[in-house]
Amino acid sequence: MITLTPDTICEEWNSHAELPTGRLTPKRRQAFGARIKDHPDIDTWVTGITNIAASAFCRGENDRGWTATPSQRSKHHG
Repeated sequence: MITLTPDTICEEWNSHAELPTGRLTPKRRQAFGARIKDHPDIDTWVTGITNIAASAFCRGENDRGWTATPSQRSKHHG
């Protein structure tokens, strides 16, 4: 069984080559720790990150070139 930590979330994010590489800053680590308390199921995180990677909009295919980042994911989970 895999333990859900900020590191496992970052590893999952970075396993998707189509997403920008994420790294854990101290602030991001703290934010992910808080979100993990709210949503401790790793499958929920994997599904969410996979959905982001599958979204053309989240990958920057939009009129502003905006892309999803781990920082946004650490603030808003669901």
